[in-house]
This record gives sequence, C-alpha cells and structure tokens, in this order.
Amino acid sequence: MHDFPGELWLMIFKYLSTEDLLHTFHSLNQHHRNLIAEHFQFNAVNLRSTSESNCHLCCSYYSSSIRKLRLCQSFDYPSQTSSFLIQHFHLNRFTSLQSLSLEHIESSTIWQEILNQINELQNLTHLCIRQLNVYNNIRTLNSMFNQLWSLPKLIYVYFDLKHSKEKSNEQFPALNTISLSLKHVELPSLTCNLNDVHIICHHTPCLEILSLNCVSLGGNQLVRHEFEWIKKLRLVFNGVWPALTNLLQCMTNLEHLTLTATLPISVDGHRWRSLISEHRPNLKVFQFVIHYKTVERQSTPVQAIRLVNSFNNAFWLTEHHWCVRCDWQRLNDPNYVCLYTLPYILDQFYECASNVLLESQTTCVQNHQSYDRVHSLNYSYFPTVLLPISFSKLNTLLLTLPIDNRFQTVIPSLNELRHIQLYIEENEIDDQRLNLLNTAPCLYKLSLKKWPSSTTRDVYERITNASIRKLDLYGMSSTNCLQCFDYKRCEALSRTTLAQQCEKLTIRLETHENIFLLLSNMRNLRLLVARCANDPCSGESEHPDRFLQQIKAQLPSTYIVFREARSFGKIRIWIQ
Repeated sequence: MHDFPGELWLMIFKYLSTEDLLHTFHSLNQHHRNLIAEHFQFNAVNLRSTSESNCHLCCSYYSSSIRKLRLCQSFDYPSQTSSFLIQHFHLNRFTSLQSLSLEHIESSTIWQEILNQINELQNLTHLCIRQLNVYNNIRTLNSMFNQLWSLPKLIYVYFDLKHSKEKSNEQFPALNTISLSLKHVELPSLTCNLNDVHIICHHTPCLEILSLNCVSLGGNQLVRHEFEWIKKLRLVFNGVWPALTNLLQCMTNLEHLTLTATLPISVDGHRWRSLISEHRPNLKVFQFVIHYKTVERQSTPVQAIRLVNSFNNAFWLTEHHWCVRCDWQRLNDPNYVCLYTLPYILDQFYECASNVLLESQTTCVQNHQSYDRVHSLNYSYFPTVLLPISFSKLNTLLLTLPIDNRFQTVIPSLNELRHIQLYIEENEIDDQRLNLLNTAPCLYKLSLKKWPSSTTRDVYERITNASIRKLDLYGMSSTNCLQCFDYKRCEALSRTTLAQQCEKLTIRLETHENIFLLLSNMRNLRLLVARCANDPCSGESEHPDRFLQQIKAQLPSTYIVFREARSFGKIRIWIQ
C-alpha cells in the first residue's frame, strides 16, 4: 500500500463517504492521514451520517484542513444530537473553512454558539442555512443577518427559515450592515415587501443574483432607485401588477428572470411583451409559473385560450424561443387557470393532487423533456381528462392505490424514485398493482400513510423491493383510525423480507414490550422510532421520564435512547 501513488488514493477517496473514509484509512498510518487531510482541502465533509467518533476526528484532528463542511442536526444519527453539537462542535477550530452548510439546527443554544463564533470565520465565502428554527424571534434574525453581512469574504448566502405557525407576526430582519462582498443571496422562505427589497439591494451593492418572496398588495410602495448590478432574479410574487412592473423596471440590466406569481388574467403575453421590449431588452431567460384570476362574467375556457394565444407570436417563439403551456379547469366554478413556460421550472408539479377536470393548450411543438425538472409529484386519478405530460425524473411520489390505466403514461419510469408515500383505498389490491413498488430500483423509503388493517400481512409479504431501507408505518386505517401494532402484528411484520432488510422503522405500538420483539427479530435495524399507546407521556414534564427509563433498563448500554422534543411521545432507539 505504501507504493500506491497518492494521486490514485485521492481519486479513490472521492467515491467514499466521510464515514467510510475515516473508518477505513485514518488508523492505517500517518501517510494516509496526510492524504485524508489533503482530500478534505478540496472536497466537502458531510457529517450528516458520520459516527460520533469520526465527528470527533473532523472537529479535532482534521479541522484545520477542512474547507467545505456540511452539518445537519439529524435525529437519524446519534452523532448529530444536541449534546454532541454543544460539547464538541466549535466553528472557530475550522480556520480554513470556506463553505459551510447548516441544516435542521433546532437548538437555540447551538444557534447562539454559532452566532458567537461565526465572525471568526474570516475565510468563509459560501454559507447555506436550511430549515432554521427561530420562528418569530426577530431579535435573533436581526443579529444573524447583520453578522452575515459583516463577514468580509462572504459571496453566497442561502437562508431558509422554518415555517412559523404565526406567519402574520413575522417581520423581515432589519438590515443595517453593508456587505461589499456578497454577490448571491437566496431567501426562499422569508417574505418581504418592496421596501425590504430596496433595503437588501442598498446594503448589498455588489449583488448580482437575488432570490426571494415579495408581497405588495398596494400601489403605495414603490422602489425609486435603480439596481443595475442585478443580473438574475428568482421571484415568488404575490401582489398587484404595477408593483411587479416597478420592481422589474428598477433592475435595468436583468438578464435572467424566474417568476412564480398570481396575477389577473388581463396580464397576458401582449403586456409582458410591452414590458420586456420597453424596459428589459437585455432579458435572455424568462421562466415562470403564473396562476391567473379569471373574470367571473366570462367563460374560463374562452379566457384561457385567449391568454395562451397572446404568447403564440414571433416575439415569443421566434425572437426568444419561449414556449408556454396553459392548463385550465373545464368547469367555470371554481375558475382556475395556470400558465407556465416549458421546460417546467419547479421541483414539484402544481396540480396532480386534485380530481379536477383540466384542459390544456401549448405553443410548444416538442415537450418530451419539458417536465424532467419535476422531482416530486402528488399523483391522483383524473376521471376523464389526462394532461399530455409525463414525469420520468421523480424522486418522491405520493400515490393512491388503485391507480388508473394511464399511470404509466404520466409516469413512464420509476428508475430515479427514492421515496414513495402510499395510500391504499381498497381492501384487496391485486399483485399487478402492488408490484409497481417492486419496479423502482432505487426506492429507499416506503411510507404507508393509509391502508386497511385486514390486508397488512399480505401487503408486507408482497412488497419485496430489495432497495428499501426505511419503512414508515405511522399511518391510518381505511376507517381513519390510527394503525397500532400489537404483538401478533409485530411478529408477522418482523418475519417479512421487507422488515429483515429495514434499517429504520417508524411505527405506532400497542405496548412498549413490542419494542423488544422488533429489536430482536429485525436483524438489520439501526434505528427504531416508536410511539407506544401505553406511554403516559403527553408532553414536556419536569418529572423524571420513568417510562423511558424503564425501556433503557432493558436494553444494552450501547443503545442510545431518547425522546423527541419536537414530537412528544416518539421514542428513538439507536442500535449500536
């Protein structure tokens, strides 16, 4: 192994996860440790699925070499629990860090520690924060924004706030720090008005790419300054047409516009052409999904056809090669029209979740790849009308059985499917329909959300997809009762092929005694998430959790057991 060139080792390292790399090579010799350090200088370190011991290595031995780091407070991995992050994860150790991704960090204590240390990351250029759980804590948001804007080398920031249950009270952070380095800002879940947009642009004078949600329901808010440096805008807009035109007119050098909006149906292709020709002649890319409000006194089909025809001219098709499709509801009540450019730009298709009857018209001659960007779909049966579209790149699918005979036309391939959420409405499902699950070669997670209890055993025995590793049985019966597994059902489940290959199981149990049956019989299980009907826990309590201690006492000391704070009642057990 000493004669093997270092360049080849580095090539091999690229194909290994952080966990496999450290587990296999760190203990060999100093030569391989040096190669690992060199590898970390140019490749991202993902701690999401890394063991606690190897997380310690990253935070101590290799911290000065790491330039790209991803951390996720995932309840699927014991190394990512709050106790580890508070005690052992210190940002100031990563002196060479240039790119940092933080996901699902829910502990306010951890966020305070991050805020205290983030100013020390003087080399940080890229920062991604997903599912930030600060809700309506505007003081924390203000502090975070101004600290981020003060980082001297920060070029890119992605800031995703976890949705609050009290959105009406949300405020946009008060930004008072100017960043001369930021060029790319994405704020997908923060809602702002035109005044907030002005403040963002004013405090980010080098900004070239901006992504945000904007609400402007009145005409009194206007942006009165030009932001000539912005070249790319991704906008979710809810407001009036004059406010939207005002915003777009202020970005004088805009080249790329992606828009999701709800507008009056009077905003047609002619009005867009006038705006682009007069104010945005440099626009090279224009992508949109627009939901239209129709006029009640007129027929919806007539309005929809008139709308799509306004995009069927030389300006759209010859000069710019911008094609559109318009889908509308056949019936007038309620009115529904959706117009979008092709290829479709959103990750999730807008409509397949309802049983409405749709009609469609397009200006595009070829659209066989128009929906390849759609990775998530909620599919349901359209009784008489099938849109002439298909999805072949799905990662996530919500599906109700039985399916209609046009399913394979809409979804011709399941080759990239990773997660399926399944609802079974019939008491008896034939093998041909159920075998659909066995044709997805990359299916990793199966969630049974609704199914008849009488068919439970048959369903488990007939699902034999060898790639499934996560099984979620936290669902409902056909009568909308909670599915709760007693000893007999647990025993039957544990004997199935699906259970034998399962690594993570989420389930509702009749009694905690069933936990030990599942742990004993499911040989590949690594994580069990269970809620027990006999659990007295109904929320947070100051008293000792005797029920949890009773379970811990009957398990090996190497098992990690704790109760979820965010979903009281659920108990997580890591098998080590």
